Amino acid sequence: MNKINLTIDKKNYEVDQYSNLITILEDKSIIAASANNKIISLHHELKSNCNIEPIYIDTIPGSRAYRQTLCFILSMAAKEVLPNKKLIIGHSLGHAFYYYFLDEIVTEDELILLENRMHEIVEEDRPIKENYISWVEAVNYFKSIHQYDTAQLLEYRTEDDLKIVDCLGFKEIYHMPLAPSTGYIKTFDLVNKGNGFLLHFPHSLNPKKLTPVEDMPVIFGIFQDYKKWVKIQEVHCVGKLNELSLTKSIRHFIKLSETEHDRQIVNIASKIQKNIDSVKAILIAGPSSSGKTTFSKKLALALEINGIKPINISLDDYYLPHDKVPVDEFGEKDLETVHALNIPLLNQNLIDLLAGKETYIPINDFTKGIQILEGRKLKLEENNVLIIEGIHALNDELTDKVPKSSKFKIYISALTGLNLDDNNRISSTDNRLLRRMVRDYNFRRYSADNTFNIWPSVNRGEKKYIFPFQGSADCVFNSALPYEIAVLKIYAEPLLRTIRPDNANYNEAVRILNLLSNFTPIPEDLVPSDSLIREFIGKSYFKY
Repeated sequence: MNKINLTIDKKNYEVDQYSNLITILEDKSIIAASANNKIISLHHELKSNCNIEPIYIDTIPGSRAYRQTLCFILSMAAKEVLPNKKLIIGHSLGHAFYYYFLDEIVTEDELILLENRMHEIVEEDRPIKENYISWVEAVNYFKSIHQYDTAQLLEYRTEDDLKIVDCLGFKEIYHMPLAPSTGYIKTFDLVNKGNGFLLHFPHSLNPKKLTPVEDMPVIFGIFQDYKKWVKIQEVHCVGKLNELSLTKSIRHFIKLSETEHDRQIVNIASKIQKNIDSVKAILIAGPSSSGKTTFSKKLALALEINGIKPINISLDDYYLPHDKVPVDEFGEKDLETVHALNIPLLNQNLIDLLAGKETYIPINDFTKGIQILEGRKLKLEENNVLIIEGIHALNDELTDKVPKSSKFKIYISALTGLNLDDNNRISSTDNRLLRRMVRDYNFRRYSADNTFNIWPSVNRGEKKYIFPFQGSADCVFNSALPYEIAVLKIYAEPLLRTIRPDNANYNEAVRILNLLSNFTPIPEDLVPSDSLIREFIGKSYFKY
């Protein structure tokens, strides 16, 4: 038997080739491992010399494996105790995933039955193995258990052998490494919500304790509306989108998707119109790559139809000079904090404008690294309204001198409603990451590696400075388009393939490539020039 060398915590091990880590990393707080910068299951057979880093549950990749394993356990429990019901994953809601049964309302007894079975499966500590089966065998298996959406997803994948995860005969397509057995998943509960329920999981920083369930009624309602819309269009999963993308009907579906966006924007404009006597500043905020800039421009057009003349102001123009930006807990410049903006100058400009005074507002030229303080001369005339967009726009600390009655707040985010299949969702954060990566390269010539490097800081900033204010919004706009990842794929795949195995971001690149492998590409020339996606891929009707 050939031997290979493993380095784990600076210790060297010589093991048989095709050995795994389950007998070496026995601590159950270690849920997976990184082997040469690629995250693997502890059951994974090692073929070559590796530098091994344990992945603990209280890390971002560890919590991701925990949640995915928990979803796997729920799907298995549902097949065992409620075999005649079709369980479907919905969307995230704080530290929970929303689930529902197709065309049925979940009962309290069913919820108790499910949760009890899940705890039994955990106590049994069933092994979760990785395996390969033929494409034909996989398609036949998923059809036999009535997972037709999964079988349809495979129709557009060409591997002759498919990697699966298997727990005593219950199988799912492999999407990412899971825990080596069900016994690793100790903390969870099921909570009634709407017609379905929440699968509640712990925060990554404290995997042994559940935090209170967040209500988030506005976000929940937006997700529900989006899910209803894609269901009506019969494109609720990637397999359906792939089927459509190979026909001429994809043009019609893209048009429908864009029209739905425009309908939402017109509705928001109508709400503003009803309050135009008091509203003087429309504040638009959302996380990175949510499409704030294009949304604000499209909203401006919808307002103009009603005789309102908007003036757009970007908060990006109020960033402090780089040497005055505060640092974060890691000693890095914190561009995500509200205090990276010149708050006194913004408030003074707004007070002057709302008082009818002529004033100058700054312009930041990020390409040259300079700020022109007297950049644009503005004065509010009759029927003018300000549209102020930026990640912190909903934070009242930013506009504390502006009367509350003068503000109309809009929260925007890409709340992805398309599933891979009924058991596997697509992360809204991954959707925004793809947008950011493509835009970073197209307009700033940043590499995918650069985007990955700054993304954790962006996410930390969103959790601290953006998400806490979404509940204060008067309206929420969902900027996700159901077809967009199939377009972004064309741009993102070449960028991701530049990241090599010796790069610390290699696993993230592989993970996103695995997601994209499920999509049939949609040509960018089918995307309308005024689409929000043009903000990221280019050739937009709007000027940025």
